[in-house]
Amino acid sequence: MKTRKLFHAIFIIFILVIFSSCQEIKDTKSELQNIMNTDKAFSDFAQEKGLDLAFSEFADSNAIKLPGKGHPIKGKEKIKNSMPTFNKNLSLVWEPLMGEISQSCDLGYTLGKYVVTVKDSSGIEKKGYGYYVSIWKKQDNGSWKWIIDLGNESEEPTHEDIKFLE
Repeated sequence: MKTRKLFHAIFIIFILVIFSSCQEIKDTKSELQNIMNTDKAFSDFAQEKGLDLAFSEFADSNAIKLPGKGHPIKGKEKIKNSMPTFNKNLSLVWEPLMGEISQSCDLGYTLGKYVVTVKDSSGIEKKGYGYYVSIWKKQDNGSWKWIIDLGNESEEPTHEDIKFLE
């Protein structure tokens, strides 16, 4: 009888240890949607408040910006100072097209397209196009901040150009 009780006690402890050691099941689909929404909110914020504030607000403290031309820039303050302040003659709008997230739901990336519009002193607009990748890290408070951002210039994308993303 003592052996049976000891066996049950050990079995219950074993089961508790197994269940307590299992990681919480993460909802990767929901977290990926959170990253996509954060990326879109990042673009919207840039339109309202300016690129300098947006790139700072949505950046992790150790973020690295890899400009299309130039050397990497590390740190929120340096990134903020490298970006143009709000300017009604300059617009950078981007849209995430796809993304992925790690199984642990603490890192992910978005890939999207952007359009930069510059209006000269006579009011003539010039547009530039490109693609970007942002790598996102989940913060302790559950929000997402980008840790690496890079982009490249391209011709104006067509549906055929981005069909591979579907």
